[in-house]
Amino acid sequence: MTKRKAAEEEPEPSPLAGGCVVAALVVGAGAGLWAASPAASVLVLWGGGAILVWRHARSGMSDSSATPPPGEDPSPEDEEAGHSDAPRISVERREGMLIIKDLSERRRYEV
Repeated sequence: MTKRKAAEEEPEPSPLAGGCVVAALVVGAGAGLWAASPAASVLVLWGGGAILVWRHARSGMSDSSATPPPGEDPSPEDEEAGHSDAPRISVERREGMLIIKDLSERRRYEV
């Protein structure tokens, strides 16, 4: 085999490998601390948990699913409907909701 083929067949390292190494080191350090002093290891475990809870509480929530502020001007109906070949719609805005009615279906079922 050539060097090029050998390089292409080399498997990529797993992204979880680093996490496994860190977890093994933490477990090993915890076992060593437990062997030295069980009381100290329990205190370190509680302290680490408290720090993780504090960091999670201090981090902000993602705004990806947040509703827009009430002062924002909504986009015109043309932009909401999409392209001109999209079905006709009626948009009705009420406090806290957006009602979209498909007007093309109304004509489809008329007799």
